[in-house]
Amino acid sequence: MRLTTQHGGEHHVTIPDHADLRLGTLSNILDNVATHLGLDRAALASALFTK
Repeated sequence: MRLTTQHGGEHHVTIPDHADLRLGTLSNILDNVATHLGLDRAALASALFTK
């Protein structure tokens, strides 16, 4: 899957279409998105995974 955002400029991220993601793959995706948004990975994970 390829996801695109226009927030902060156009940015694309590709996510493998598997039932399970390897931990390193998820880590790389989060790092990539966090860098684009100007956040550290912990802040991004907190925003995504907490209410």
